[in-house]
Amino acid sequence: MRSYNRIFLIGNCAAEPVLGNTKNGKNYLYFPIAIERDHKPEDGSREVDFHKIMVWGARAESLEPLIKKGNRLFITGKLVNHKYEDDQENTKYATEVNADQIEVLTFKQNNDESSKNSQNKELTTA
Repeated sequence: MRSYNRIFLIGNCAAEPVLGNTKNGKNYLYFPIAIERDHKPEDGSREVDFHKIMVWGARAESLEPLIKKGNRLFITGKLVNHKYEDDQENTKYATEVNADQIEVLTFKQNNDESSKNSQNKELTTA
């Protein structure tokens, strides 16, 4: 039987992206995406899910200046669970989305002319 691991998300970038390197020297770009749930609790409050988005390799550095906090993003990728050791050698577990395609649906406005004339832009990371 075949398996299929594909995820599609539309939400807002919840923090400025962080560009970094693993202990092995592999580049990554990390940022959370916030997705409001369709249903509202009885008290009228909002429920929001946050998902960890990772972009790996050379694409991480090229995408870092294009993704900003507040951008509305369409992300496709695969869901990955893994374990790693932190700086104190404690074993940690993480679930994240390894993005292979990112489309910026809106740009955070600033005084830059290019953002004033923004259009949807597809950023392929695969």
